[in-house]
Amino acid sequence: MENLLEILRQGQTASLPELAGRLQISEELLSARLERYEQLGYVRRVCMDASGCNGNCKRCRGLSGMKTGEPLVCWEKGEKLG
Repeated sequence: MENLLEILRQGQTASLPELAGRLQISEELLSARLERYEQLGYVRRVCMDASGCNGNCKRCRGLSGMKTGEPLVCWEKGEKLG
């Protein structure tokens, strides 16, 4: 799972589907690990409001395929990865 922490250590914010794809593991397994890492302070959950988004501008990562108005949950490095 060091690859996950390295991705986030580089300052990247990524959605669960994006991270699972990059790491080639199931979203369920990744979700459990992210929750544990969050408890330990290695990662931080970030919720973005996608209301008013039509998904066409391509500025936000992870929004493709989402329904308008759904919140987007992303992950970024926590304080212990400083």
